[in-house]
Formats: sequence, C-alpha cells, structure tokens
Amino acid sequence: MRSPILFGFHIKGVVRHIMMSGNGLYVIRIEQKLSLTGCPYQSHQMNNTLILDTVDLGACPMCGSTENQKQLRSRPWKECQCGMIYRDPRPSQKDLDAFYSGNGYHYSRGLSSIMQDASEHQRAKRIIEYLPLTPGRLLDVGCGRGYLLDWAIDRGWEVFGIEPCEGFVFNGIPNSKSLDNVIGVANVITCIHTLEHVINFKFMVSCMKNLLAEDGMIIIEVPNKDSKGIFVDAHLSIFTPEILQKLFEPLRNDLLKFTPYTFMTFRRE
Repeated sequence: MRSPILFGFHIKGVVRHIMMSGNGLYVIRIEQKLSLTGCPYQSHQMNNTLILDTVDLGACPMCGSTENQKQLRSRPWKECQCGMIYRDPRPSQKDLDAFYSGNGYHYSRGLSSIMQDASEHQRAKRIIEYLPLTPGRLLDVGCGRGYLLDWAIDRGWEVFGIEPCEGFVFNGIPNSKSLDNVIGVANVITCIHTLEHVINFKFMVSCMKNLLAEDGMIIIEVPNKDSKGIFVDAHLSIFTPEILQKLFEPLRNDLLKFTPYTFMTFRRE
C-alpha cells in the first residue's frame, strides 16, 4: 500500500497540513506560514546568494557564439542571438554537487517540505497521463521524491530514477545519482524541470537519447522566458522550443504545449 501523501495549502496566511489517504482528507496540523512574496532565497533577484557564481563561460553554452550576447536585467543572465538564455558567470560543478547533495536546493525554493511535496505531487499527477497505456520501462531523470515512479509502478511499469539529492527519493524506488548507472534502455524517459539545472545539458540529452528504446518516447518540461521565478539559484539555462528541437535531433517532436512551461515529447522516426 502506498504511504499517505502530505501536502499543504494557504488560507489567509495560514498553512493547513493535510493527509491524503484512501478514506479521504484529514487535517493533521495548522501552523503560521510567512508570505513567500519576494522570497529572499531567489538570490539573483534579491542579491543574497546560496551558491557563488565563480565560473565564467564567455560564450553561449548552446551555439558557442561570443557575439551579440545581451545582458539581461536579472544579472548574471544573458541572452544569445540563437535564443538561449543562460547564466554567466555560474557556479562550479563542485559547488552545484554540494548544493544538491545537501539541503541547499530545497532550502533555496523557499517552501516548506510539505509545500514542496505538494508541488511534486501535482506535477506527477499531470505527467503520468502522458504515459502509454501499455507499461514498459520508465526512466525519470530528476525524479525528486519519486511520485511519478511510484504511481507508474501501480500501473505495471518497471521504473528507475535519477536524483542528485541524496536520500530524497522514497524508500523502495530504485534510483541513482548518475545516468552512468542505468542498465538497458527505457521505453519512456521523463525529464521534468531538470534540464535547466544541469551544466552539461548537451551530454545529458545525449545520454537520454542513447538510453531510449527504438519505439521509445522522451517527455520534457522546462521553464521558458515567460515563466515566473526563472532567475533563481538552481537554474542555469532557459530553453526555447527551437533549441530543444535541435538538442533532441534526430528525434521527432510530436507534441508541444505551454503549461505555462514548455512541454514537449520526442520519438524516434
């Protein structure tokens, strides 16, 4: 039996914590919750960094161009003529590893653990409806707590998750920190709000394409330039649909939606 799911919601500055079970909803705790408006953890909006930007790129990480790099008001972000929005300078890989292996990422979101679980729960509920009816092997890159994988198991899927935050995935769900530890291929690979956190996103995309079965599908969702709260400590890159299409070539894009994030699915020709 799946463990109860905890989540929270705001009522006039109060957070009510609810337990969801098969029998209904039960209030288990009420506590005061500070407003998240102008959250101080969004460091590049509030000049209060959790991780330092110590690495200068000097060029667009997508096309390599050094020309026509527009400096955005939300420093240290730039926009390239190819459409890529990227952070330059940015943290080192070592600092990012420490940021994710500890509690830095979850602290930076400025939400209680209950509220973060609520967000992941709702996201998984939305994404799982795009899985094929016939189960197979599912690989979730950046699986978080593992809600999507947990529900997929109930639908007959064999699952594996990739998650850099140590000890964050639910007990019993197979997972690793690295794509190097994935054995075999997957019929569906999901990468939901993950690619924007990765320094070497081209390598991650290449790995996903190599791990995709012949009849497989990759599901991607990332923030776009119109999404709220994109210039935060955890984000490194903002992608347009055109850039995602280029990254995932020669796979065919067969769905593009704005949710208000950029949601795309890719299949082998």
